[in-house]
Amino acid sequence: MDLGLQLLDRGSYPEAQVAFEAVLVDHPDHPRPRLLRAIAIQKQGNYAVALEELEEVGSRSGDFKGRDSIDHFRGWCLFYLGRPREAEAAFAAHLASTPGSADSAFGRGVSLLELGRPDAALDALDLALEIETAGAGRRRSVGKTWIRRGDALWELGRTEEATRSFHKGVIQFSDHYEGWAKLGRGHERLGDAEKAEWARREERRARIRVGAPVDGPVGAEVEETAGDR
Repeated sequence: MDLGLQLLDRGSYPEAQVAFEAVLVDHPDHPRPRLLRAIAIQKQGNYAVALEELEEVGSRSGDFKGRDSIDHFRGWCLFYLGRPREAEAAFAAHLASTPGSADSAFGRGVSLLELGRPDAALDALDLALEIETAGAGRRRSVGKTWIRRGDALWELGRTEEATRSFHKGVIQFSDHYEGWAKLGRGHERLGDAEKAEWARREERRARIRVGAPVDGPVGAEVEETAGDR
């Protein structure tokens, strides 16, 4: 178990999965290694299998360490499986039991954005920022939250506020090339060609730093999750 947890913490997810499977050989009915194996599977992007495992573990009676995190990880599985309505409900359930989870507040916010509810998404993302500011203040997570908050404001037609939010995001997470692209669009919409060009140059530099195509279209978001983020 200790080895599996160390591997999980280091991001060695396939190896962590193997370690937890070794524990399950001797303890096949123990829910904790089964939960941790599901998380290792989820971290590898195998969301359908992880979701099935998480729901099986969650259906068991009795309490065990980590039970209260199941809805959080279910939420990310559902989100990446294209089921934002169920993902939002899972994140909301986790927040009800763990109100200090910035990651679930963020997950709920991006799920609400997918559902076309930017006003509710803005509230959830503001909550995520409030929790992050009060906690460890993880720069990468804070940056992503500011950028997605900008998306909500953009959808609400609040262009100037959205642009400020994008700017705060890239200050925290300068490799988020999509954040720079959005900042450039914001300055362009506001009529500031000089700042728009500056943001596009920074987008190019960020793409080079992370190995993304330099001249291609803006692609998928830089990975969303926080516990996963």
